Amino acid sequence: MIDTKRLSSVLGEGGLSVHRLFGRLLRVGYVAQCLLTTACSVAAIVLGSTLDDTLTLPGRDVGLFEHPAIWGFFGLQFALPLLVRYSCLRIDDFGAKSDFNSVAFRIAQDIPARVLDAVHLQDRQGKSIAALYYAAGLGAFVWNTYQNQLPRIVVPYDFWDSSLHGFGYWITRFYKFYLFVWLLPYIAFIHTAILWAVLKAIREKRLAGELVLQPFHRDGLGGFGAIPSLISTPVAIALLVAALPLAGAIEIHRTADVTPLTGILVILAAATIAYGIPLLRLHTDIVELKSATVEKLRRLQQIYYDDTIAGKVVDRDAVQRASEALDYFDKLCARVDAISNYPHLARMIRFLGIALAPTAISVVVQISQNLSPLIGRILKQP
Repeated sequence: MIDTKRLSSVLGEGGLSVHRLFGRLLRVGYVAQCLLTTACSVAAIVLGSTLDDTLTLPGRDVGLFEHPAIWGFFGLQFALPLLVRYSCLRIDDFGAKSDFNSVAFRIAQDIPARVLDAVHLQDRQGKSIAALYYAAGLGAFVWNTYQNQLPRIVVPYDFWDSSLHGFGYWITRFYKFYLFVWLLPYIAFIHTAILWAVLKAIREKRLAGELVLQPFHRDGLGGFGAIPSLISTPVAIALLVAALPLAGAIEIHRTADVTPLTGILVILAAATIAYGIPLLRLHTDIVELKSATVEKLRRLQQIYYDDTIAGKVVDRDAVQRASEALDYFDKLCARVDAISNYPHLARMIRFLGIALAPTAISVVVQISQNLSPLIGRILKQP
């Protein structure tokens, strides 16, 4: 039996310690904690913008209510902790709700301790992953701070949280430090630690010969269905939530400058790192298990064939039984070959397309607007 308390302890540490503080003070559950932390952030920023009188700004300048990107960050702040909780609960369910012979059941007992070792920086992989994520978060915060100190220079307009507006600027410095350097890297760290633990356990169990492919499993993925879902679901939802601030950045900047282009690259890189790399590792294990299973089936098929032709008396019924048996092995091998080497890849591509669609539409609109005067002049020429 898995100790769920040990695994769920990561939900009250590090970047989620503020959530735990709300839970202890107000005696509320995890969902309410996520809602309260987000609501406090919204209230503080709206208050600061109200004091600065920047809820809306005239002309090209961008006020708080005219800036959709910040509302996308609020969405991430609320949704991502819930996604981490979802992943932890899925791990807890592996042992309790999975089939005895399934991949999920056989690896469940090894995962919680590995996740905790990584998150508590007790192994080299955990330290490396933490350094990468926190450095990226700090870099994002530093760039955002630099950009906000130079309105009408880095970007050709003023905005509600620039250095020209004291309350909005300093409140968002605290908020974005919390978001970029504290909360988001920790959530990404937990998710990566879970994936690393799952994939490492699968590799070790496969090499030890303890995993068996199940061609007729109801998930259609040989018993691996729970694994890619654990990878793809949090990434897919995070991409959909992140689509709003990215599309908002394109709309506000009205050009493909550093900020929106960086956002596009971040989404593509995040999808590649968070889903593509684990999928490639899982692909290797699935292919190896499929090859080993087909090899065993072909060996049994050959043995059956050898026994058949070695018989001295071959009657009509024996030939029919032999034919049916050999066909059965062929069908089994075909069933194994039909198991996807890249589970849930098509689903992930669809989510990525949906996430980038608003940005693509916004870019097309901006390009059309920029080219329309030129096209008009060309059409007017005799």
